[in-house]
Amino acid sequence: MKKAHGLVIVSDMDGTLLDRHGRVPSVNLEAIERFKAAGGRFTLASGRYGKALDRLFPGYKEYVNAPAILCNGALLCNVHTDEIIREVKQSATLLLPMLQDIAARFPELEIHPIVKDEKIGMSIELGDLTTEHECFKVVTGAEPELLDRVREYFLSAYGEKWAQSKSCKHLLEFLIPEGTKGKTLAYLRSYLEGLDGECKIIAVGDYENDLDMLMAADIAACPENAVDEVKSICKIHLCDHHDGCIADLVNKILN
Repeated sequence: MKKAHGLVIVSDMDGTLLDRHGRVPSVNLEAIERFKAAGGRFTLASGRYGKALDRLFPGYKEYVNAPAILCNGALLCNVHTDEIIREVKQSATLLLPMLQDIAARFPELEIHPIVKDEKIGMSIELGDLTTEHECFKVVTGAEPELLDRVREYFLSAYGEKWAQSKSCKHLLEFLIPEGTKGKTLAYLRSYLEGLDGECKIIAVGDYENDLDMLMAADIAACPENAVDEVKSICKIHLCDHHDGCIADLVNKILN
């Protein structure tokens, strides 16, 4: 039995797999191949989807050998066949009143619903959202201080119905509670167990939107640049993302 058989690495992209220039360090690519050759599975957990993945990680399908968690958890996708294994979406009929309320209270806030289309997902303007749409998530953008005010209001008015998390200082996302990275990681584990038998998932992330994924994983790991809240829940601490933290993790596993 190969040393990594039954192990699955699920990696965030920005601040984790990618370096400071938004590229995948060559040491990470080499390490992913070594990990796969040793019997392991590697995949992504990202807020992105579709062509955005190709732009950031050209040829990513060559390295991924397990379904990918996309749209911050709303989608679980076989990237080789484009099969949607799991999707969590909400009718815009239910979303519109909430978004219109937030837009009226915070007119300077940028609001972009991510809706289902024939190419998995598409970002649109709030004014283009109709009751015919189905939404995977909503991305809002502003300066951090304004986002803190939006979050405070959102939690008081809608917190029990929706999940929310920051994916960076300037982006706050509203998510369907069953469509977060952590919920879909749990589904991914069951899916892979059906294919391979028992597996152990090692999740790697650096920011707030990775927290529930890290808590749902069997082992949580983070790069040196992770925020303190993430570091506090991770068993494995790695080098800075710019230096190739995925390679650092693979070395710890295989050496």
